[in-house]
Amino acid sequence: RLLKLLPGVGDVKAATLVAHLTASADPLATLATAELMAKLPIKAKGHFAGFVADLRKVQRVAPETHPAEAIGAILQGGYPATARLKYADSHPENRLADVEQLAVLAVRYDSLEKLIADLLLAGDVSGMDSVEADETEETLVLSTIHQAKGLEWSVVFIPHLVEDGFPSARALNDPGGEDEERRVFYVAVTRAMDELWLTYPLMLTRPGRGGAMIAEPSRFLTEIDQDLYEPATLETDIDLAWTSGLKPDAPTR
Repeated sequence: RLLKLLPGVGDVKAATLVAHLTASADPLATLATAELMAKLPIKAKGHFAGFVADLRKVQRVAPETHPAEAIGAILQGGYPATARLKYADSHPENRLADVEQLAVLAVRYDSLEKLIADLLLAGDVSGMDSVEADETEETLVLSTIHQAKGLEWSVVFIPHLVEDGFPSARALNDPGGEDEERRVFYVAVTRAMDELWLTYPLMLTRPGRGGAMIAEPSRFLTEIDQDLYEPATLETDIDLAWTSGLKPDAPTR
C-alpha cells in the first residue's frame, strides 16, 4: 500500500518490488540499494528516495516503544505532501487529521504492539462518521476531538473519562502533558450548544492488571464546580454492593 502511493507505481510494479524485498535477508537495507532503485519508474525515483529517508527517521525513534514519536516522524516527513497529491479529490486534510489524532492517542502508549492491539479491539470507527436517520435533524456523528475543532452540536457525549485514560498516564509524565490534555478537554466540552454529557464507567479491565477494577473518574470531572452540572444515574442489573461503598446505581456526569 505504501509503495502504491508513489507516482507511477501500480499493483504490478508494487508486487515486483515487494517480491524483491521479501527475498532479501534485510529488506529495509535493500530498500536503499541502486538495484531496487533501477526497478522504479523514473517519475517515482525522487519520491522513493524521500520515502526511504522517512522510514529511517521512523526507525531512529524506536517505534516499538515510542509509537507516538514514530507517527510524529511520519507527519514531519513526506507523507502529508503525498496524501494531498494522492487524495486531492477526497479530503486529504481529513486523512491527515486522523493521523494527527492517532498520534495524540499513541502518546498514552509505550508499546506499539499494545497500541495496535487496542485499536483492533476498538473496531473500525473513524472520525466524522454519520448514521443517517429518517429526519435530517436526527443525525449521530462520531468524531475525534481534533476533528471537532470549530464545530458545534446540540448534544455532545464524551465517554470514558477516567484517570489514566483522559488524561493519560503517559501524558502526565511529560512536561506540560496535563495542561495539553486539559486544553483538549476544553475543546471537547465547548462543542456542545444545549446539552453536554460527561460519562465514565464504574468498572473497567486493563490487560496486565488482573481482572475488573473500579474506575477512577478523571480529574477533569472532579475539578468541575458541582453547581455547574446535574448528576445522573444509570440503572444496572449488576450487584456492585461488594465494592467499597459504591452504589449499584452508578453516577454519570
